[in-house]
Amino acid sequence: MVSAIRQYRASALGALLAIVGWLFLTVTGVSPLTALLLVLIVGIQSWAGAVLWRVARLGHSDPLELVGMGMAVGTVAALLSGVVVKVVTGTNLGWVLPALAAAIVMIVRIRRGSDGVSERVPMTWAAISGAAAALVLSLASLVPNLLSYPVTWTGTWGRYHPDMLFFESLSTSMAQIGPLDSIYTPDALIRYHWLVYAWAGQVSGAAGADHFVVLVRVLPFVAVVGAGLIAVSWVGRLTRAVWAPALAVVLLVAGGYVGATYGAIFNFDSPSQSMTSMWLLAFALAVVLTASDGGRPLRARWLLLSAVALLAFGLAGGKISSGAVALGAVIWLAAVGSLARRAWTRAAWASATVTAVAFALAYLLVVSGSADPGGLKIFNLIDRASSVQGLNPLPGSIGVVLGTALLLLAIAARWVGLLWLVGDRQTRWSVDAQLGVGLALAAAATVVLISGGLNDTWFALAASAPLAVLSAAGAGQAWLTLPERRWGALAVSVAVALVAFGVVSALWLTGASGGNVWVSTWRWLGPVAGVLVAAIGGGAAVWLVSRRAPRSLAVGALLSVVVLAAGMRILGVGSGQVGVQPGLSSGSFSPIVSFADSLDRTIVTEWSDQDVEAATWLADNAAAGDLIATNVTFSPLVPALTGMRTLASGVLYQAPYGRPADLPTLLERERSSWDFVDGPSRETTAPLCSAGVRWVWVDPTRTSVRDWEPFASVAFANRSVSVLRLHCA
Repeated sequence: MVSAIRQYRASALGALLAIVGWLFLTVTGVSPLTALLLVLIVGIQSWAGAVLWRVARLGHSDPLELVGMGMAVGTVAALLSGVVVKVVTGTNLGWVLPALAAAIVMIVRIRRGSDGVSERVPMTWAAISGAAAALVLSLASLVPNLLSYPVTWTGTWGRYHPDMLFFESLSTSMAQIGPLDSIYTPDALIRYHWLVYAWAGQVSGAAGADHFVVLVRVLPFVAVVGAGLIAVSWVGRLTRAVWAPALAVVLLVAGGYVGATYGAIFNFDSPSQSMTSMWLLAFALAVVLTASDGGRPLRARWLLLSAVALLAFGLAGGKISSGAVALGAVIWLAAVGSLARRAWTRAAWASATVTAVAFALAYLLVVSGSADPGGLKIFNLIDRASSVQGLNPLPGSIGVVLGTALLLLAIAARWVGLLWLVGDRQTRWSVDAQLGVGLALAAAATVVLISGGLNDTWFALAASAPLAVLSAAGAGQAWLTLPERRWGALAVSVAVALVAFGVVSALWLTGASGGNVWVSTWRWLGPVAGVLVAAIGGGAAVWLVSRRAPRSLAVGALLSVVVLAAGMRILGVGSGQVGVQPGLSSGSFSPIVSFADSLDRTIVTEWSDQDVEAATWLADNAAAGDLIATNVTFSPLVPALTGMRTLASGVLYQAPYGRPADLPTLLERERSSWDFVDGPSRETTAPLCSAGVRWVWVDPTRTSVRDWEPFASVAFANRSVSVLRLHCA
C-alpha cells in the first residue's frame, strides 16, 4: 500500500494542485463550473507535458520537476499546436493534440509493462518543505493581483492596467481569428510577441470563460506555481541546505532590486513576463539536464533537445526579452565549454544551435515586421531606468552613467549567490554555474547598452528568475561550508538583512522629493547602503557566531545580501513612491508622441459595469463574424469586452504593432467610423456598409448626436453606451 502511494506521488501532487486551483478560482469570483473546466483544460495540458517530459528524462525526474516541467512544456506545446491547427484548418481544438500524443505514449508504455508517469525518485524533506513554501508563497503573492483585478464589480473600476484591454483583445484575436488577421481591423496583422496571449485565448475559449478570467486568475496561478515547483526541484539538485529551496521561492515571488523598484519577477500587469518566467526556468533546467547528462551520447538526447527547442520558440515568441537572454546565455555556455574543454561542450553547442534556430523562427514568424521596432535605443543616455527611479547621484550625463551602474548593483544583489558557485572549484565549470554567468552577462549588457524608460530592464528581469534559483543554491552551498553553528549564522544573517532593509527603505522614502534626470536625489544611496550594510554587517556577525571560522566573512556577507534582496518587492509599498520618481521634468525624457496621427487620442483607463452590460448584450445578439464600428478607436475597449471584430479600434497598439502598409487603411477606417457617428448620412453610411459593418458602438460622451435614423437605430442603450444596428440596403 505504501509503495503504491509512493509510486504515484507525482499524480497526487497534480491532483492537489488541481483542487487548490479550483478553490482559488471559485473563491476569487469564478463560477464553480467554469473554474472546473479551466482546471481540467490546464490539467490536461500539464499532464500531457509531464508525460512527454518523463519520456525525455527516461523517468529520472522527481515529482516536483515532473509536475513543474509538465506545466511549462504542456502549455507551450498546447498553444503552438493550437495556433498551427487554427491556421491550417480554422478550428480551435488544436490544443488537444499534445494530450493525444501523450495518451498514445501512455498506451504504448503500459503495453510494454511501464507504469506511465509514475515516479520513484526520492523526495527529501528540503524538497517537501520547499514545495509547501512554493504553494503557500505563490498564493500569497497573488493577493495584490486579486486586489487590482476583480472579475466583476458594480460601478466604475480603474485599477486594471490600461494594457490589459490590449492583452485581452489580443488573446481573443489570436485564439479565435488566428495570427493572419486582426481583431482591431480586418485584413491586418499584429507583429508582437503574442504567444502567451494565444494560450490565454485558447484556454478561455475552450472553457467559455468570461473576459479577463484567464489573464488575471488562471495565468498568474499557473505561472507562479509552475515556476515554484521547477525552482525547488532545481535547487535540490545543487545543494543539501534544507532551507535553500524555500529561499529560491522567496526570491522568485518576493525578491526585488535593492534600493530600486520594478524588480518583481512575477509582474501580473504583464502576463507575458509572468508566463515566460516559468518557461525560462524550464528552458534553463532543460539545457542543464541536456548538457549534464554525460551518461548518454548526444544522439540519445534528441528528446531533451526537442524540449529545449520548443521552450526556446515559446520564449522568443512569448516575450522577446526572455528569448534574448536565453539565447545569450546558452551561447556563452557553449563558448566557455569550448575554451575550457569541458565534457559537456558538444551538448552545449547542440542546445545553442537549436535555441538559435528556434529563436530566429519565432522572431521571423511572430515578431518581425512591425511598423515600430520597439522604441529601445542603444548608447543613449536619455530615458534610462536609473533616471526614472531617481538613482543618478550627479546631474548630467555623468550622473546617468553612475546611476546605471548603481541600478546594476541593485539588480545584481538578487543574483549574488551565483558568485559562490563560480568561485567554488567543484562547481565553477558546471553547466549550472556557467549558464548562470551567461544569463547575468546577457542581462547586464542590456542595462548598460539599451535605454527605454523602464523597458530596458525587462531583459534583466527575465534573467532574474533562473538567477534567483542559482543564487539560492549558491547561498545554501556557502552556508554548508561553515563547520559549526550554521543555524545561528543563518539567523544573524537574516537579522542583519532586516536592518539593511530598514536603511534602504528610509533612504528611498526620504530621498523621494524633487529631482529628475538632471537633478540627483538621495535615492542613489539605497543600493550602496543596502549592500554595504548587509555585506559588512552580515560578514562580521557570522564571523563572530561561527567562532571566526574560515570563509565566515564571505559566507555571512553573501547570505545577508541574498536575504536582503529576497524581500525587496515590498520596497515603498503604501508610500505612494513605489514607482516613478515624482516631479520629473518632461524635458528630461523623449516626448510621448502618438505613433499614428489618429482622431482619437484618449487612453481608456477605467470602465464600468454598464460597458460590460452593453458588451454582453452585443455578444449575445450579434451573429458570429459581425463587424463593429465605434468612436472608441484609440483604445481596444470594444474588442476586449465584446470579443468581436471592429472596423477600426486599438489604434494605440494596431498602428505600431501592425505592418507599415496597414496604417493608412486603419486611419481611413477610423475616419469613416467617426464621420458616421458624428454625422449620419447616406455618404457616411456607405463606407461602413461596404466594409460589412453591422453594429456601431457609440460612447455618447464623445459625440453630441443622439439620433442616427434612418441610417441606424438604437438597439441597446444605457448611460455609458449606445449600440446601433446599422441599416444597410
